[in-house]
Amino acid sequence: PRQQRDVPFLARLAQKEQQITSSKRHSRKATLGGQGRKRMIPFAADLLYYMRERRSNNKYVRVFHLMQWIRRHKNDWLVAYIAAKKSEEVGFESLRCLLLRFCARNRFTHRKPCVSKLSKVVLDSVWIPRVKLPIMFVVHGKPGGTIDKKEIPSYPPGHWYAVQENAWMEERVWLKYLDELSNYLLDSSVLLVDNLECHVSEKAHDKIESLPPNSTSKCQPLDVGIIGPLKAMLKTSWLLEDDEGNGDDLTLQQKRMAIIKRTILVWDKISTESVKGAFEKSIPSVMQF
Repeated sequence: PRQQRDVPFLARLAQKEQQITSSKRHSRKATLGGQGRKRMIPFAADLLYYMRERRSNNKYVRVFHLMQWIRRHKNDWLVAYIAAKKSEEVGFESLRCLLLRFCARNRFTHRKPCVSKLSKVVLDSVWIPRVKLPIMFVVHGKPGGTIDKKEIPSYPPGHWYAVQENAWMEERVWLKYLDELSNYLLDSSVLLVDNLECHVSEKAHDKIESLPPNSTSKCQPLDVGIIGPLKAMLKTSWLLEDDEGNGDDLTLQQKRMAIIKRTILVWDKISTESVKGAFEKSIPSVMQF
């Protein structure tokens, strides 16, 4: 019986015979080493050196910079990591959380929530049956200023652009959007919007009718079905972009152009069937009274 109990142990020793004989570890060591959880980031030392180098140069460190470094220097690992996840959106969030834990483990605290002063691009687009409409980009800038006169004409054609001081959808931008939208309407149409102040202003009443109170939560099919996946796809699209540029070296104009091109690219990936499915789930075909 004792010999039978020793057989599994001897079998394990036989399997590791070559590893044991070739090991250079001290004989006092009880194991061959390599136990424990494997590192999720095989290039952790190089990444940590990059983080410390930025700090020594008086530059702040964000997860954004770590993702950029991985994209430029460890792209093969990045592609394999995201491909192993359920979807690209899940892969992006998993990588972000992994880098946050890595920063915390090495005593690098992540940025606290605060007001952002960077230029913003706001997406506000509507679909009509079987037609995918262009995107309406609202760019941070002064109406009639340099961005409005010189930069807007250089943006990709086929979409709508407006300039607003806070990059918000206001009454002036909303009326401009309705004028552009009217070129795509062939018959009487229903435009589903929320009760934003500019949507229900007096100047807009001659073009749209506001919804009854407490009804907008049931009539916004794009929020969950389209806008949510769109934002997730934008994150992954940025992460997988094949470029050699450094985000810190880009000008504001180059950043705005990159955001617009990336949004258009992701917008083209969303199919008409996805949008129709979002409407069918949110809006019943038979009204119940």
